[in-house]
Amino acid sequence: MRIDYDFGLIAKLNLPAIVGLIPGDGQATRYMAVVTLDAEAIQLASGVNVETFKPTELSGIWNGVAYVFWKNYHHFDGTIPSGTSGESVLALKMYLKTRGFPVAEMTPTYDAATRTAVETIQARNGLVVDGKVGPLTKIVLYNEDPSLKIPHLRNLPPG
Repeated sequence: MRIDYDFGLIAKLNLPAIVGLIPGDGQATRYMAVVTLDAEAIQLASGVNVETFKPTELSGIWNGVAYVFWKNYHHFDGTIPSGTSGESVLALKMYLKTRGFPVAEMTPTYDAATRTAVETIQARNGLVVDGKVGPLTKIVLYNEDPSLKIPHLRNLPPG
């Protein structure tokens, strides 16, 4: 997923990313992996070389593009609820139930309780609260699942 000019969103998603840096000597863009990220420091790696930057130091050399790689572990199709099949909604409800959210009926209908659960997850992760399960919401759903072995930029509290 491409992210433009937003290290804050990269931090919220908490997944390693690739960023492009523009060297001051006119050479081609250099790509590095974001391996840790917090308010004080960003560690970037290229091969075995790891460099630490303050966020303000990157403003002049970052090309503004980052790529976050993620896997759709539970294969929630499309954006839920827009244009989804009943199976995707049912899979989402089953997943939400395993995460402790109340699910009144296991039906393929995107109901108020499901929307409330999705909005709760969006709000606690600093995403736009719209009740839709698109790529960003899928990523934070998976980040909250301790059974998935996902590499993160920082440790998450136990789910």
